[in-house]
Amino acid sequence: MNFTDQERIAAFDRIANEFFTHNFGTMSKTDFETLLFNIYFNHLLNVGSKTDDYTISKSLGITQSKVRSLKMKNDLRYPNETGVEWKNTFVEALKYADFDPNTRMVSVLIPEIVVQTELRNYIEEYHWFDEYPSNYKLFRCKLDIFLKICEKLSETEQIDLSSGQESKLREIKKIAGKDDPAIKKILSGNIQEGLKDLAINGTKEILCAVLDSLTFPGISGIAISTLNAVIKKS
Repeated sequence: MNFTDQERIAAFDRIANEFFTHNFGTMSKTDFETLLFNIYFNHLLNVGSKTDDYTISKSLGITQSKVRSLKMKNDLRYPNETGVEWKNTFVEALKYADFDPNTRMVSVLIPEIVVQTELRNYIEEYHWFDEYPSNYKLFRCKLDIFLKICEKLSETEQIDLSSGQESKLREIKKIAGKDDPAIKKILSGNIQEGLKDLAINGTKEILCAVLDSLTFPGISGIAISTLNAVIKKS
């Protein structure tokens, strides 16, 4: 490992603080390993090296399951130093997602155990659910749940429609059929329920057209735009 002199000094200071201030031998083996892993992981982030389970396991000579365990302990022990912001990582992964129009299931590979844990805890808080596939790195759920996740990322309770958006939606409603209940809900302001209905029962073309016509704030907008592109390609 090519640690800089500054990194070496900082690492020794952290270790010395745990052992040489009337506390020699009081740190457990698990906590000491977690500290060393934190120093190592931060170095990888600083130099832009790979931090996936396989690369780290080969570098340290330990199993990938051990790496995942250390990542979780590192996140719990040093939550502000892991460099992982789960929402951004989740949205970045969406560009490689897959949508099955037959099952209406969205699948996305999320290799980082910390991101997976935060994401699943997030959906449990809203009493939503996902499917747990045999591949532990794969996150999969129904399209309506996936849309809810994307909508909620920015923690916005309500999205107001502009006159231009209403006009676009009315044109889409003509194509879908004047009595389309999902678009009726959206036009009445119940956007979340309308999108849920489209995700469950609507055609791919109408859903994508509606998503194109709506504007979502912040990270939700990026997530839904990326997901919409995935649906269009399916």
